[in-house]
Amino acid sequence: MAMSELKQKILLHELAKIGFPDAVYIPESDKIKVQPDNDRLPFINDAGDISYGTEHSHLAVSTIRPLTELVNESVAAWERARPVPINGLEQFRMLVAHNNVLLAARDDTELGRGFHFVTWRYNHDRTGLDNGFYTEDYNAAKENFATRAGLILPSKLFTTEQADKIIASVEWRINVDEYFSYEKQDGLKEIVTQLRDAYQIAEPEPVELEEVEPIELIPLELEEPDSELHLQLKELLDKNLRDFHSRLEGLSGSELIDMADKISAMKDMHKYLNVENYTKEALTILLRIENPLEDIADAWLNNKDEHYNDSIYMYGAFAEVYDKEYAKSCPQEHGLESTGDVLSNEDLSADELLESLLDEKPKPRTLAEKMQVANEKVKAQDEQPTTAKLRNRGERD
Repeated sequence: MAMSELKQKILLHELAKIGFPDAVYIPESDKIKVQPDNDRLPFINDAGDISYGTEHSHLAVSTIRPLTELVNESVAAWERARPVPINGLEQFRMLVAHNNVLLAARDDTELGRGFHFVTWRYNHDRTGLDNGFYTEDYNAAKENFATRAGLILPSKLFTTEQADKIIASVEWRINVDEYFSYEKQDGLKEIVTQLRDAYQIAEPEPVELEEVEPIELIPLELEEPDSELHLQLKELLDKNLRDFHSRLEGLSGSELIDMADKISAMKDMHKYLNVENYTKEALTILLRIENPLEDIADAWLNNKDEHYNDSIYMYGAFAEVYDKEYAKSCPQEHGLESTGDVLSNEDLSADELLESLLDEKPKPRTLAEKMQVANEKVKAQDEQPTTAKLRNRGERD
C-alpha cells in the first residue's frame, strides 16, 4: 500500500520544522528522502520504517524515528475519527473524548501546514464547546486533553517554565558542588536529559570565560608534629574526650541512645582534629578555647547533610569555631592598625620587618596575608623620601 498523500504532507511539514525543509517524496520507491542530494541520510516508508547509513544512526534513532511514530499515530487517529457533532465545526474530527472533554484535529495541509489540534469542553447540554486549547503539537494536545479530562492530575505535571527552572537548579548543583558523588551526579544528569527531551528545552550556549592571570600563592609554614603547641593541643583534645566520657557514666540506656549521634561525632571529630597540618597561629587560636573538641563537634552536628561528604562539614565546623575565637582577639578584619610604628623604622631589614609584624597584636589571619602586607609596607617604606623617613623617626623619638 502506497503512502497516502496526507501522510506525505504531514511528514514533509514535520521534517521541515526540525531542519529538513528539502525533504522530498520519491514515488518510485514510495519513500520520503530526508535530503535529496544525500543517499546516506534516512529514508522513510509508509510504515514509518527508516533506512539510513550507519554514520547517521544517532539522527535516525533519536530524532527522525520519534517524529515518524508521532505522525503515524496522528494520521491513524485522524483516519478513524468522525466529525465533531457541533454545527459549524464539521471541519474538525473528534479523535477522542472523555469526561465531557474532547480532543479534535483539523487538516491544514492545504495551507502548507500540518494538523491543527484543539481540546474543548462540552457545555452543560452538550450543544456547544468552550475553553479551547489550540496547538500544532500533537504531544502537547494529548497532554492537555489527559489533564483536562482528569486522566492525569495537573499537580503531577510541570510547565515548561518550571522544568527549565528545575534544570537550571540541578545543573548549578552538579557544576558547583564538587563534593557530590559521581553516582549522584550521573543520576541527576539523566534527570536533566529526560526533562530536556520531554519539554524540548535546548541546552544553553557555552559561556566563554575570560582568561585571568594565575595568583601566586605563598605556602603556609606548618608546625612540626612534635612541637610543643601540637602536643598541647593533643593533650587538650584527649582531655575534652575523657571529660565527655565521664559525663556519660551513670546515664540510662535510653539516654545513651539519645546521645548516640553526639557520641559518634565526638569520636570522629577527635580523630579529625588530631592532624599534623596546623600553622602556629591556628594552634594558638585553638588552645585558647576551653573545649574545642565539643564546640566543633556540636557545630558539625548542627550542619551535617547526609547527601554530602562528611569532611566538608567537619572543616566547616572547624572554621566556624575557629573564626569565632579569632574574632575575639582580632576584631578588625585584618588587624593591621598597630603595625604603623613598626613598619616606619627604615633600619629594619625585610626579614626583621616581617618578624616584628608577626609579633604584633592583632594579627592577619594567615601567613600568606601577613607576608603580603609586610611586602607592601616594605615597598611603601622604600619609596618614601629620605627626609620623610627622618621626620618620622624624629617624631617617634
